[in-house]
Amino acid sequence: MKKYLLMTAAVFVLCGLFVYAETASDKLETLKKKRTELAMQMFNRRMKLIEEDPKLKEIHEKIMSLHKELAIRLDNDRELIELGIQVKDIDVDIDKALDQIKKEENSKDKPIDQGTK
Repeated sequence: MKKYLLMTAAVFVLCGLFVYAETASDKLETLKKKRTELAMQMFNRRMKLIEEDPKLKEIHEKIMSLHKELAIRLDNDRELIELGIQVKDIDVDIDKALDQIKKEENSKDKPIDQGTK
């Protein structure tokens, strides 16, 4: 009788852990969704404040102008241009390697045709 009770208790504990894990996963998804929604609300509030407050709008316009000027100057640097080209070349090589890996995995998944006997 003790073995039966212990086994029953163990089953209930394992089921409880499974339900808890599923609940934790659901909770995580809910929290992620809520966080995304709050971040969007913050963004919208900031944009509204910038549009409504003349001083904030002026500061924002100055920042955007400086950002544009900075980007233009940085983008004209010879070394940064060369580094950017190298990054793009590496990205192409990475894409080729990923394609090769996918092809190899697909060929492993397909059965080899032994021919008819």
